Amino acid sequence: ELAERMRQSRLSDEDYLATLFLSMYDAFYDKASSMSPTASVLIAQTGAGKTNLRKILLQRNPNSIIINSDSYKKFRPDADELQKKDPTHFGALTGIDSYDHD
Repeated sequence: ELAERMRQSRLSDEDYLATLFLSMYDAFYDKASSMSPTASVLIAQTGAGKTNLRKILLQRNPNSIIINSDSYKKFRPDADELQKKDPTHFGALTGIDSYDHD
């Protein structure tokens, strides 16, 4: 049943791209140009500490670009609805978009 619900919650390619661009805008917003840019990609299971690591990285370099796989989820058009319906499986229901688009 969960596998089917994951397939049903998969975003269309258009919604996926719109969500991706919103999350990219959020990551790059208010960052200055740099001769030595820094970017970090944080990918781990929900609850692994990505948000805390992001805070530490930004304290060390406020101009760094941090790409956190969890931050993408909040930009989904259906994020609030999925979170309310099934907070236990929210990660699984939104995670399919991290690997099921070309």
